[in-house]
Amino acid sequence: MIKTALLILTGILAFFALILPDTFSESAYPMSIGEASPQDILAPYSLTFESDVLTEQARQAAADSVSPIYLQTDPSIGRHQAESLQTVLYYITTVRQDEYATLEQKISDIQSIDNLALSEESITRILQLS
Repeated sequence: MIKTALLILTGILAFFALILPDTFSESAYPMSIGEASPQDILAPYSLTFESDVLTEQARQAAADSVSPIYLQTDPSIGRHQAESLQTVLYYITTVRQDEYATLEQKISDIQSIDNLALSEESITRILQLS
């Protein structure tokens, strides 16, 4: 009698062990496209996705969170810039006052100044100032 009950119980357990996984498989859920699932469905594996938008937002937030660092002022930089400006203005004045150079030569001379990018129209206006 115990052997028979144990055999029946084992058979029932084996039956449910074979049937229940099919009952809870994805194909067993009664759903259609566009319909919300009535219960949570767990994926059989994990999947990660790197969002370019969210990554760029995180980078921007990190950059914005850093406070600016200001260095002590260096007075020699201002003096150097003022000296450079005076040199350039003196050179332009000399070119403008040259009576023997043609307009094209004067334009060429002013365009040859390092660290000065002026259009030909701007140079012509400078040369026409009285």
